[in-house]
Amino acid sequence: MKTRVSLFSVSSMVVLIIFVVLVVLYSCVIAIPHGLSRQLPIRHQIIDITAYIGKFIPVAIVITIILDLIWGSLMILWEWYKGRVYTKGKSEGMSEGMSAGIIEQQQKWEEWNARRCKAEAEGTKFDEPPPHAQYGSSIDESTHRNKN
Repeated sequence: MKTRVSLFSVSSMVVLIIFVVLVVLYSCVIAIPHGLSRQLPIRHQIIDITAYIGKFIPVAIVITIILDLIWGSLMILWEWYKGRVYTKGKSEGMSEGMSAGIIEQQQKWEEWNARRCKAEAEGTKFDEPPPHAQYGSSIDESTHRNKN
């Protein structure tokens, strides 16, 4: 099972990878070239490079946390936006009567299924055909007319 950060549901492995990438980039771009540029014995160059990387690790931790918070904030805003658009679309659909037809069709199916279940429980034969889907499309209507 993957361990996840609870607030933003980001994999802990992703956060670790971001941290490692930051440290490796800093090491390759800044610490190693700086340590090798000075004319010191190899032992002192290694100590300098390690010191530069050691000083950068707290900075890398802070950058990783900030990136994680930014990403999480964007996800929260995205969920808020999706919810707002969904609610807006749902209310607009109801005002235009689009969702009302879907709700009516769903009710027909539920009523039909209730009658079917009742007949099954009573042991009587149930041969009523299921309600047909009516979506208001001209293609659906022409297809339905051609079958009848």
